[in-house]
Amino acid sequence: MIESIAARITLLLSPKHIVWVSAVFYLALLVSAEAIASLIFFLIEGSTPIGIHISALGTVTAIVIPIFSIAIILVKSLSKSQIDLDIAKKSEKQALDATERSNQVLRSLLDTSVAMHQSRGLGDINDKLLKEIHPLFRGWGFGVVIQGSRPSVIKHFSSIGLSAIEQKIIIQESGNYFHAANNIERLIEIAHQQDPTQQDVPPKSGLASAEWEFMPMHGRGRNIIGHFIVKSINMDNTSREFITLFMEQLSAASENKLLLLEMEKLANTDALTGLYNRNYFQKELAKEIQNAQRNSNIPFSIFVVDINGLKKINDCFGHQEGDRLIVMIANLLNETCRDSDIITRSGGDEFVVLCPNTSCEKADSLLTRIRAYEKTSRIILTKAQQKPESMPIHVSVGLACSTDTDAEKVLALADERMYEDKHKFYQQAPRYR
Repeated sequence: MIESIAARITLLLSPKHIVWVSAVFYLALLVSAEAIASLIFFLIEGSTPIGIHISALGTVTAIVIPIFSIAIILVKSLSKSQIDLDIAKKSEKQALDATERSNQVLRSLLDTSVAMHQSRGLGDINDKLLKEIHPLFRGWGFGVVIQGSRPSVIKHFSSIGLSAIEQKIIIQESGNYFHAANNIERLIEIAHQQDPTQQDVPPKSGLASAEWEFMPMHGRGRNIIGHFIVKSINMDNTSREFITLFMEQLSAASENKLLLLEMEKLANTDALTGLYNRNYFQKELAKEIQNAQRNSNIPFSIFVVDINGLKKINDCFGHQEGDRLIVMIANLLNETCRDSDIITRSGGDEFVVLCPNTSCEKADSLLTRIRAYEKTSRIILTKAQQKPESMPIHVSVGLACSTDTDAEKVLALADERMYEDKHKFYQQAPRYR
């Protein structure tokens, strides 16, 4: 009750109001005192001496000043008490909010940990973490890039709260995130100029109020396995600590999954060539199809490579020499393809190369290297009781990209183009049949 009265007095009687109220009350009391004194003396004496006016003025002043001094002291005291009470309530609310937020983060970390253990691949791990962290930071955007053997190679990319243009820039700038972090607004403006149909982020999209961070994700050996991207608004130290906890959890889970994938790789290699086998290729192809369907900015390409004339070599020189030719083609592909490319021996004389995050233009340059290497390569074939014979190496190649057709049909299209190339070769060189 007292607190309520104090609050109302505090609102009504500010220092300015107290001065005005004091002046009005003083004048009213003075006029009343003079009127009463004058009336009494007039009734008794028939007149009002000047001394009566002076006496009334002094009496009123002597009464009013102490009263209002005490009133001002009381109002200030009540006002200070109310301010202290408001500050205490505000501090208590802030403490409760901070505790509740910490509890939310801890619950999300626990839920994320459980979900990660149940995840089947990098995509599931990243997606589940982003879905947990995003509700805690409304209006923010997040992305995860898991790198390959080179920073410019992307094994996986997931995002939430980022526009199509922002996602495209993150993918294009892979391996150069220091530049991206310092030039993000300019990069978005350029991207929009190149593709005005993108309406989700207009030029100069107001990102001056947003802060971008590309936080490196470290493995156990402090090697960088990827980047955690944050598009924030006024990130404070507490938020940074929470995000760092999520990122460290994601780094550990991603590295464990990468190590598991490496072990699976060892179990999925071809005994003769050391290349991946068909089973491994099918699993990796499924991932690339999923990535391409999820984000068209991450294309993939496929080469189907088939050895020309292998049957004739097997018939004339024996399968041992044929195996040597198969190993030579495997080495040719290993030397011309990139570390990130998945080279597979899919059959007796057939190889398939899966090129993640590779456009048709990049794949064409890779095909040019393969053809150049093929022209300079020869094999020395030997057979008992015969002179060694030098023969050129010939392969038929079919290339297709996920931008050429539906992601699920890329392999079939590459295979079809390989057979077209083989048909042309045998028409020109029938002796190799």
